[in-house]
Amino acid sequence: MAGTREVRQQESRPVQKGEESSVDGAELVSQSGRVAAAAQRVKGAPAISPADVLTLQRAVGNRAVRQSLARGARRMGDAAGLERGAPGPGGEGQIALETHSTTLRSAIQREDGEGTETGAAAELGEATPDVEQQALQEFLGRGMMPSEVGEDVIGAGGRGGFNAKFDPDQRELIATVNIGINFHHGLQIDPTSGVVTADPSGFGAGDATRLASMQTNAANIMNDFPDRADRADEVNTNWRWAEDEKDDWMERYRTAVMDVWNAQHYFQSTRWDELQANVRLVLNVHAGDQEGDHTSGRIIKSPPGTMGAYVARGSETNAQDQSLFMSGSGTGPSATNFLRYSLQFENNSAELETAVGTVHSRDAGPAYLTKFIADFEAADPSAGAPIQIIGRASSTGSREHNQRLSERRSANVEAYLRNNGLNGSIDRTTSVAEGAEGATEDESWRRVEIIVGTGEAQNTAAHEFGHMIGLGDEYSSPAAGFAPGAGTPVAVGDPAAHNALAQAMGGGVTGAVAENTDSIMSVGNTVRPQHYATFHKALEQVTGEDWEYGGASRGVELPAVGGPEPETAVA
Repeated sequence: MAGTREVRQQESRPVQKGEESSVDGAELVSQSGRVAAAAQRVKGAPAISPADVLTLQRAVGNRAVRQSLARGARRMGDAAGLERGAPGPGGEGQIALETHSTTLRSAIQREDGEGTETGAAAELGEATPDVEQQALQEFLGRGMMPSEVGEDVIGAGGRGGFNAKFDPDQRELIATVNIGINFHHGLQIDPTSGVVTADPSGFGAGDATRLASMQTNAANIMNDFPDRADRADEVNTNWRWAEDEKDDWMERYRTAVMDVWNAQHYFQSTRWDELQANVRLVLNVHAGDQEGDHTSGRIIKSPPGTMGAYVARGSETNAQDQSLFMSGSGTGPSATNFLRYSLQFENNSAELETAVGTVHSRDAGPAYLTKFIADFEAADPSAGAPIQIIGRASSTGSREHNQRLSERRSANVEAYLRNNGLNGSIDRTTSVAEGAEGATEDESWRRVEIIVGTGEAQNTAAHEFGHMIGLGDEYSSPAAGFAPGAGTPVAVGDPAAHNALAQAMGGGVTGAVAENTDSIMSVGNTVRPQHYATFHKALEQVTGEDWEYGGASRGVELPAVGGPEPETAVA
């Protein structure tokens, strides 16, 4: 009679590294030939038959099957939505999810097709939680995963490399990056003649353009410092390393990277609701190259704004052959801030036609704002990086007059942006007027400031570190913008190198695309969910379990650029 048969329940176990985890039917395949056949049909199937679910239920229990199939349905729903451009509620992805959930619920309630609710669900439902709890305890009892020494992980498209291991006691992924720092002088000065030239020791075969730029710096110093003693002082102070500077620099580098990247987000187990994993970053920064280094750095002594930076990847299968090239000034804010813009107006005027840019270009007002529109096109027409427009005035004249004048200035800028192609959400721009607050009579106060996102200048070291752990760039240099062709050749909305890894994170992360925002892999410093994509890959690789994005580890409120609004922090 239905509901009265004796059912043999067997323990489930964590999926081991290298096994399939989709219904992850492969974890059941060893139970029996009948279970194996059912698992094979369920794995990747567009529909799940009640008979197959019942077979699996009898092997491992309702709760385990319900969880694994629900995960598969959710992921299939996410994938369907992404393919159709409608991953959110109400889209085809959600419809697919609901269809699979309905199939699952009906299957769990059936007994060999008899349609009764007193079958396998009643027999197995109560005992399964103990099995899952036992499986969780077995997982946590495995110790450091995969081992105490960890395992090297390579990021998107063969980029980057770091060591990863999971500490079940602390519930954290430990991501270790070993970085050897080689210090090189930027310039040299002949002690006899006083002639300044570029020091080629830190420049490789692919750095010809940068070496030529350094030689231009040498020529400028020859012109700017006619006195030989002053010239030598300039070169030795700003372009050549002193031994006592090196340890301090390595500590500044480590702090700059850790402040931006460490413990920003956490992951949630898709199997056990009570299991989360934070990310702890470990940076081993030392002078000279050592065995086991993931990145070898060439750090050139030069002032801010005199040299760019890059990370060169090596083999796609070697996590320990990355190369960092960077100025010694790269541990601080970049000399160029791509998140702040300014228009200066004529005295007692709010007319854009006579205003002129003072940051990034000296274009007249309309041309300046047109370039801004090109650079900050929103990848998602319903979103976009937030833009704050602040009107100001000098202290000349009455307070009331200056307040009204600053209001007209900011309103005119906002209207131009909205009426000339700036896409994104309707509330993307906010306009405020400060009047002459804090101002002097200097003409520089007759301005409108445009601030994107946080407005913070990017820290070069922190941005390049993203490449060192396997991420691609997310910024774009459109032809109509301020710096056409200066950076990545991709268009706004094109997928970033780590897009596929970001989409695989789940938890609402939609991917990673090119867009000029305050994100760390774009032109700012904010580490958003998609920037933990390689850590997510590492966590699944070393534990053999499925995880998804959980939220912000510090409770930081981040706008949804490439990912969901993060949830509350995990301690």
